[in-house]
Amino acid sequence: MGFAEEPVTINFMYMTSGNMTDQELVYEAINELTMKELNMKVNLIPMTFGARQEQLQLMLVGGEALDIYPQNAQYMDAYVEAGFATDLTDYLSQMPNVQKWVGEEYVRCSNVGGFIWGVPSMKERAIPIGLVFRKDIMDELGVSIDDLHSLNDVTALFAKVHEAYPDMTVFGGTSGEGLGFQGDQAGVMDPLNNEWGVLANYGEDLTVVNEFEQQDWIDLVTTAHEWWESGYTSKNMPTSTDSGVTLMANGNLFCFYSNSRPNTAAEKEAQCGYPVEVYYVTEPLMTTTAVGSYAFAISGTSQQPEAAVKFLDWAFGSGEFNDLLNFGIEGKHWVEAEDGTATFPAGVDASTTGYYLNWGWALPNQFAGHLWTGNDLDLYEQYVAFQGNGHVSKALGFAFDSSNVTDEIIACSAVRDEYIVAITTGSVDPTTAVAEFNNALYAAGLQTIMDEKQAQLDAWAAANNVQ
Repeated sequence: MGFAEEPVTINFMYMTSGNMTDQELVYEAINELTMKELNMKVNLIPMTFGARQEQLQLMLVGGEALDIYPQNAQYMDAYVEAGFATDLTDYLSQMPNVQKWVGEEYVRCSNVGGFIWGVPSMKERAIPIGLVFRKDIMDELGVSIDDLHSLNDVTALFAKVHEAYPDMTVFGGTSGEGLGFQGDQAGVMDPLNNEWGVLANYGEDLTVVNEFEQQDWIDLVTTAHEWWESGYTSKNMPTSTDSGVTLMANGNLFCFYSNSRPNTAAEKEAQCGYPVEVYYVTEPLMTTTAVGSYAFAISGTSQQPEAAVKFLDWAFGSGEFNDLLNFGIEGKHWVEAEDGTATFPAGVDASTTGYYLNWGWALPNQFAGHLWTGNDLDLYEQYVAFQGNGHVSKALGFAFDSSNVTDEIIACSAVRDEYIVAITTGSVDPTTAVAEFNNALYAAGLQTIMDEKQAQLDAWAAANNVQ
């Protein structure tokens, strides 16, 4: 098609594992596509998770050219208040692909006080806690995943592994991969956007409570301490920057923590190089945080929000765009297999290709593109069934506006940073450490935050006839 107007350039940030040899070739292919279909050029801004928060804030504060960026919900209260996001409420009617794929109900989960700050990526919407085990070792020990029904069973398995492989680290990962580290996603709680006041029992009760006093969380960190004392957990874990995936791939780790979904086993097998089993510690729970936790925002500093809206909606509808960003150029970096999945061309693998991201969850809409080989062909249908067979919090759709308690959140976050790693890796006795932690949180203003959250939740529930 022909376009009368001059093309505009959209500055689009996306998450990546790092620079790749053929990255610029992929960018050229994406620009050919966007010029043909939108009469737009796109300046792709790759960003790693380690650098994102600092670099993104610097770009926004400095007024650098940025139209669309991905962000997690816990940061967006401050971003909205600072004017770093565009309210999409009045733009939703102009986004047919977003309406089709995401649905307005779920788009509205990415909001702060009714301000819709982004469009959630198409990924799982319920993320239970999982533990990833090396299956070959389980098979050698005669233990099946079906034998595990509780953390006590997991502990018994760890004892067998430790006895059979005394030089192997049984449980490990980064300092943020301890049991209960992500307390606000401890499986049975709705975090209500941040961890300072949650709903217990899978969001069945609309009473805001302190998650770090809940028995579910205390059980997790008590188990973590038992593993530490028994020698199952890596003594380097409180300071480690090596993920469980990395340690398992290196050959000396049996188990690590992971938020999980239906294809976690296939994903981790590809990353680690070992067959794995996944044990779900908790059941799926759909919350506003889980649905809207990672979304694409249009910058409040964008000079062309209407064009950015058009591009973002197109990105949610274009399978070719998502495939290019995820797997590279078809025929060069990937080919379509007989079953319709994407796979490497003959003679190419992950170590020799010039481009391979395979982070569909971090892109706008992996559902519109190809599945990577090794996944079940009905994986995305499994995602929908997975969340449908789980729990739905009564507060789904509620978003907390923390602007009235910013100082208290900063103070509580500092307390969390002081205690959380030691407690969740198990390196300290939770019998005393948890009480000290909670006392410090209340001294920092936790109750004030919880009272504000309860008041907002009560008003939302009354307005939406939720009981």
